[in-house]
Amino acid sequence: MKKLTLMAATAAALAHTPALAGSPEAPVFPVTQIAPPATTDWSGFYAGGMVSFDDAGFINFFNGGVPGSAFPEDSATTFGGFAGYNFQNGAFVYGGELSVSSGGFGASGFPAAYFETIFDLKGRAGYSFGDVLVYGVVGGS
Repeated sequence: MKKLTLMAATAAALAHTPALAGSPEAPVFPVTQIAPPATTDWSGFYAGGMVSFDDAGFINFFNGGVPGSAFPEDSATTFGGFAGYNFQNGAFVYGGELSVSSGGFGASGFPAAYFETIFDLKGRAGYSFGDVLVYGVVGGS
């Protein structure tokens, strides 16, 4: 009787095991799907602000006092803002940006100059790697 009970229990346990070689049933393997990387749409309007702390003593240290060069005279804090628009075509991203900053910074020597307000116009082009945008900028002030 013990042998019959043991054989019945073993048969019941083996009834739910996966198919083995030579078995009439095909083995079933779980399928894992990998989600595609998230794509970011970089097209559209953007804007922001900026602040810069300029120190003339730091610049003077590097120009070595070369005669005829411009020597910064003071330190200044400059504030500004920027706005632009990007277009996206596939993974290629391109656009433009306009920025303005104001605060004042002067230099003596030849030529003497004092900057109170600066406008920058820039063009950008880059490539999107999902959530990362690598780009270059060209422009003028």
